[in-house]
Amino acid sequence: MYSVRENLQTLVNPISMSLTPRHATQCLKEQGRNSVWLLELPNGSIQVLKQWSLTPWLAVKLLLGISQPQRQCRGTRRLKRAGVPTSNMPRLGLSRCGLIPQLTLTVSYIEGTPCLELLQQNAIDDDKAIHIGRQLGQAVRRIADAGFFNRDIKLSNVIIGLGQRPEVFIIDPVGLRVGSSVYAA
Repeated sequence: MYSVRENLQTLVNPISMSLTPRHATQCLKEQGRNSVWLLELPNGSIQVLKQWSLTPWLAVKLLLGISQPQRQCRGTRRLKRAGVPTSNMPRLGLSRCGLIPQLTLTVSYIEGTPCLELLQQNAIDDDKAIHIGRQLGQAVRRIADAGFFNRDIKLSNVIIGLGQRPEVFIIDPVGLRVGSSVYAA
């Protein structure tokens, strides 16, 4: 079983104090002490690791249940309950970067291309575009029928899986909220 705590090595950079995880192949995003990494594990699986410095403000948000990692877990659970294709259930963990505690979230990597990128590159034909549009519409409908709305749905958070009949996956479900789109307006 993969454990974030067991498989992270701490490399301390005195300037950014960033944590570079073992098995990291690419840093996808870095903002201050928060980062997102692509990991390739020895068993061949690819995962995404998100990490945040455990600041007093994050600790308060954790206690209130409104931190970004908690919303990611809740959103994934809600998407799964609604029958919307998404990644596996994220796992939360703790690690340390020198003296600074880090909150980590690990989730499986979904192979594919962001919908926005496909559209910008004009890389899909009309038949595939119609198929993708229908799947995306069904996903939004399932979310609404389950009593939720996504205030952060955007084409960069929609991954189009590889294949002849590509599958649509919703990622980054942090914006999923209880209520209808009428309530959101």
